[in-house]
Amino acid sequence: MKYFPYQESIVYRTHLRPDEIILRLQAVKVADRKFWEMLKPFEENKYHVKTYSQRFEIYRSVSKRNSFIPQIVGDVKLTAEGSDIYVKMKLHDFTLAFGSFWYGGLIIITLIIIAGMISEGHFEPVIFGPTAMLFFVYLVSKLTFSSEVKRSIA
Repeated sequence: MKYFPYQESIVYRTHLRPDEIILRLQAVKVADRKFWEMLKPFEENKYHVKTYSQRFEIYRSVSKRNSFIPQIVGDVKLTAEGSDIYVKMKLHDFTLAFGSFWYGGLIIITLIIIAGMISEGHFEPVIFGPTAMLFFVYLVSKLTFSSEVKRSIA
């Protein structure tokens, strides 16, 4: 079981050559929406694909904001039987930075409360608040990112 839930790695093996894989990904490509098209109905389960020579990036389009949608980055390597596709799914850098900042602040507050209780020599139930928040934020992050990874794989 992974305890740090913000990156997932998968390897796919196929009989296709790398250039065929990139061509198929380019066929899936959806045009980016213009600013004035934001009010139009959104097509779910569409993907934005950026392709390079042996590398690609895939972004799933959704109608609402979701910080836990994984960024999918893949590398295609030629093998004797065809190709290996190395796929990594990770959180957006801003989401990871914001979560780290928020989580770090909560850890500091928890440590200050614990240090105060140790220096005064008695236990206060107030420690359960920040500790429960630490557990809750970790659990929500892990479950939402994992469910979005499963949706992206399907």
